[in-house]
Amino acid sequence: MLLIFCTLLSVNLFAQETEEKKKDFTKLKTGMNEMQVKKLVGNPEIIEKFKTLKKGTTDTIIYWRYENDLTVIFKNHYLEDIERDHNALLQRVQEWADPKNKDGIKLLYK
Repeated sequence: MLLIFCTLLSVNLFAQETEEKKKDFTKLKTGMNEMQVKKLVGNPEIIEKFKTLKKGTTDTIIYWRYENDLTVIFKNHYLEDIERDHNALLQRVQEWADPKNKDGIKLLYK
């Protein structure tokens, strides 16, 4: 019985260690495509239901959210930035989307 418990414990610890290595966000580099990001850190917990589009361009920006409020930002499907505070990001998006902001963005909903 003890052998089975130890075996299960070691398998569980190995799985957790593999998952933690898989989520190493320090390996992400600007310019990586979505598939490369998924390979390094896995699928996002949430893909935001909106995209942003800077006025006067065709550059769409999407937002993938991971645990600990970390958001990976893609411009035209390539990694542009990583935001560590999701609430701060949402507040900035709201300010950028303000119709009074002439250099702002448009929000596009899926």
